[in-house]
Amino acid sequence: MAGYLQHIKDMNENISEDAIEELRNMNNIVRAAFESAIRAIEFDDTKEAKEALSYAEDVYCTRKIIRKRHIQRMKDGDCSPDIGVYFLDIISSMERIAGYAFTIARYILSQNDEEE
Repeated sequence: MAGYLQHIKDMNENISEDAIEELRNMNNIVRAAFESAIRAIEFDDTKEAKEALSYAEDVYCTRKIIRKRHIQRMKDGDCSPDIGVYFLDIISSMERIAGYAFTIARYILSQNDEEE
């Protein structure tokens, strides 16, 4: 993701405050999911695994909303298509990272189911 941000910076174009706030929001959700997944695997904690999985719907809905808003900003001319492509790639990457957290969480839950 750092590469995407560097490309945006190199293009010498601004990204809107709305877009930055949306990225921060998505980042916070993904970070929370990933931190829960890490604690789940570190402590073999099913509660943390379930916590990580609880963010799945938030990630999906947030990505969908952000994508729709950003496409509208591009249509309205508030964002260049070049920046828009990188922005959409960033949110897709964040969703992928969250997906890894969910995979970890499901693994912890499945391991604990087998032990019972």
